[in-house]
Amino acid sequence: MKPVIVAAALTGVLTEKEKQPALPCTPEEIIASATACWHAGAAMVHIHTRAADGKPLHDKAAYAEIHRELTRETDLILNFTTSYFPGIMTEEERFDVVELEPEFASFNSGSLNFNDEAIYENSPQFMEAMAVAMRDHGVRPEFEIFDTGHIGNISRMIERGMFKPPYLFQFVLGPKGAAPPDPRLLMLMVDMLPADSEWTALGVGIHQLHINTLALLWGGHVRTGFEDNIYVRRGELASSNAQLVERIVDLAHTLERPVATCEQARELLGLTK
Repeated sequence: MKPVIVAAALTGVLTEKEKQPALPCTPEEIIASATACWHAGAAMVHIHTRAADGKPLHDKAAYAEIHRELTRETDLILNFTTSYFPGIMTEEERFDVVELEPEFASFNSGSLNFNDEAIYENSPQFMEAMAVAMRDHGVRPEFEIFDTGHIGNISRMIERGMFKPPYLFQFVLGPKGAAPPDPRLLMLMVDMLPADSEWTALGVGIHQLHINTLALLWGGHVRTGFEDNIYVRRGELASSNAQLVERIVDLAHTLERPVATCEQARELLGLTK
């Protein structure tokens, strides 16, 4: 079976520092956490910035520092978020990270009612503009798929020539308003993918390990980390993002699934260093 790409989502926008004291927030903490995950076996890191006190913060200068240091010190594939959070940033600021030219950035593939809190809006016009910006800056999209209709959105854009293969789809299972963490649904979503696609899957909270395990068994890739879950086992906080990476690497070895190096991950994803 092909090697599995392990991605670590270090911080996110919703995980609370009060509930997970080890959450990395400053650029220095995020760099250190990413480096530890790299040593533990991760080939990709997904980055959000935060204020030092843990509050959500969109900071282009912090992204630039993280990009510079991790590119210099590791061969990690950097995946910056283009997510929107009301009150933190404008829609225009979602393009900031693309201008820094990480190898990957998240591409939100449609709108939804997110976590019973707000409309997570990703209009067709915004998606079109983001696709053009990523193409112009040489940034590859990771398609964030919150429901089956989002696969159709991306498939139609592929048919129009907006993206080039191979494609990377990430199934986000478990948030309120998104697809539930049901194995039958995950299998359906995998079957819906266009040709020349790689896929990764994440489960929120208690579903993280379940969905990661299915991805390992079914030939997909996995995402772990504090953005999705803060526990290493029920009732026990993880000590670090690296501990969650180590858990997945150990499980992959048990299931006899090789873990991709950064070089192998780039080959699978059609990247050149």
